[in-house]
Amino acid sequence: MAKMTKEELNSMIAEQVKAAVASAMETKAAPPAAHEEGDGSNASGTKGAPAAAAVERKYAGIYMATGSPEADPNPTKQEKGIGWARAVKAVSQSGGDPDKALHIAQKMYTDDTVLHRELKAMSATSPSEGGYFIPEIYSQEVIELLRPLTIIGSLGARTISAPNGNVTIPKIKGGASAHYVGEKRKAPASKMTVGTKKLSVKKLITKVVVTNDLIRSNAYGADRVVLDDALAAMAERKNAAVLNGKGTEFEPLGILNTAGVQTFDVGAIPDSGITGTMMAKLLQKNVRDNGTLGFVLNGYLWEVLYNMVNSSGNYVYRASMDEGKLGKHPYFVSDAIVVGNDANVKTSLIFGRWSDLIIADQLDMETRLFDQGSVEDEDGLISAIDEDCSILRILSTHDFGVRHEESFVVAKNIYTKAE
Repeated sequence: MAKMTKEELNSMIAEQVKAAVASAMETKAAPPAAHEEGDGSNASGTKGAPAAAAVERKYAGIYMATGSPEADPNPTKQEKGIGWARAVKAVSQSGGDPDKALHIAQKMYTDDTVLHRELKAMSATSPSEGGYFIPEIYSQEVIELLRPLTIIGSLGARTISAPNGNVTIPKIKGGASAHYVGEKRKAPASKMTVGTKKLSVKKLITKVVVTNDLIRSNAYGADRVVLDDALAAMAERKNAAVLNGKGTEFEPLGILNTAGVQTFDVGAIPDSGITGTMMAKLLQKNVRDNGTLGFVLNGYLWEVLYNMVNSSGNYVYRASMDEGKLGKHPYFVSDAIVVGNDANVKTSLIFGRWSDLIIADQLDMETRLFDQGSVEDEDGLISAIDEDCSILRILSTHDFGVRHEESFVVAKNIYTKAE
């Protein structure tokens, strides 16, 4: 073999280095070879460990669940109120221990970082009298969902703050007057007459029995059930007070029991003129439409009006009622308007300017959960321990009253059934 010169040796080394670099670059750029299902071979054909995969939390989907977990349809941006329901369930499972509640929430709802943050902020909260608080940050979401389910929220009542529990609202009873006068004649004096409306907050307590099967489940549907049951119970009681409240020391005064509200007796199946008559009574008291006029009726009267036909056989109100209006004004259906037990099943219809209903709020909502004790409903006594359930208590303090009584008119003794 001929002896290589120094220049030839350097050239050969340079070519080898260049080839090695090129080979390394090709290997780095090439995608990993696909593995056949069930084959642990690597790209060279030798047996070895498969490529690294994302860490899987084997039991995250079924932790503390009853049945198969239901996927959250949008874990990063859930619908309002679901966070509140999840907090209720996590705190219940924890027995009131904030740190444990956070741990449970992280297991049950791995993607709900907002819930994790709120429960972490709750660490200073301690149980009291067997119950424990739910993070108040969620209460505003629940109140927002509740409003459309209540008469006062749906029809535009005014809400004011009552931080001290009492508030006095001025009301104008009589206004100043104007006169035409002749030259150098004195104009008659006039003055504004002012009165007051005093509101003093009352305590509303809503109790909802939640089965522990729902609390143990991490299914999205279980969250929805807890939220819906609470909203329905809160709305039902508040609507009843707005309409039928007795105005006692412990209960607000409802519209049907407010002295000075306009009333008239129908005493028959209503005809198509009933809504015009009610509007006329408001106009006769100089009550103008400011966008908050609306009707409240129950399901019995709704059926009568929805099926009412004129002399030509055409439905009078059906088209507007399908759009949520009775004639040109919105309506709200509530079974809090009672019906008689006679053959005619008599009832009432309320029409008014709802911005003249004033709501004084002191405490929007306080939520506590109890896993011991008992509660009584229409079916009797329910024991949390014996029946494996928890008692959700929601507390609110408020009062409401009519600022101008003439802004409301009630049609009474309306027949919903013919004799």
